Amino acid sequence: MRCGNSQDTLHVHHGAYIKGLDPWEYHPRYLSTLCERCHEYAGERFQYIQKIIGVLSLSSLERLIGYATAVLVDQDDIDSACMHSDEVKQGFSDFYGLQPNAMMEQAGDGEFVVIGRIKGPQ
Repeated sequence: MRCGNSQDTLHVHHGAYIKGLDPWEYHPRYLSTLCERCHEYAGERFQYIQKIIGVLSLSSLERLIGYATAVLVDQDDIDSACMHSDEVKQGFSDFYGLQPNAMMEQAGDGEFVVIGRIKGPQ
């Protein structure tokens, strides 16, 4: 529970809906317990971000993916990240205030992988 409110009805919040998964098949990282008010607020935030994503160009969407991937790495939710395009690399680099190729090395098939651990935005 995020706000500490234990008086309201508690809800299981799905951070993402994955086509084909039954509710009990979700990895716990996609689930959180929220009070009724926080659950409603989270739903509003998700609708807002979907509206933003809906009008982005493909290039801007790729950059957003890079930035979001950096947030996950920074939160220790993932250990490494593959960059599939220059835009994804740019978004990742924007988060850390780095040049696009800093801390990255080419893997295979044109992908780039973050090397080392970067902690927090610069």
